[in-house]
Amino acid sequence: MSIIKGIILLLIFVQTIFANETAWKQAELTQKFMSSLTKDQCVLKTISSLKVDNPSEEYIKTLAGITGDCVTWASGNIDVWCKSYSKNYIRNICSKNILDARDCTLIHVMYENSCFVPKYQ
Repeated sequence: MSIIKGIILLLIFVQTIFANETAWKQAELTQKFMSSLTKDQCVLKTISSLKVDNPSEEYIKTLAGITGDCVTWASGNIDVWCKSYSKNYIRNICSKNILDARDCTLIHVMYENSCFVPKYQ
């Protein structure tokens, strides 16, 4: 019974992700707009953008830069966000094959670059 419940919850989670956030648009690529988002919204917009049919390597590299900027400027505590990142995105998106392996590489890189950067004092 708990496996079925887990699958249903996962499906609801995935549907919610893609229903609420759209892919990045040119007009949104500003610090002002990105500052109005949460860090989760930045990642969700990137995931929606990755759903484009067969995105090119250049497109994926561009998304990496956009997402890095967005996570930097977006609201929310970075430590709290990083603690939930693996569960929210790596386990629930990549481990469930919602994105292909190449697209999930970006999801992993975003985590490493955002959450394991040395903090200088």
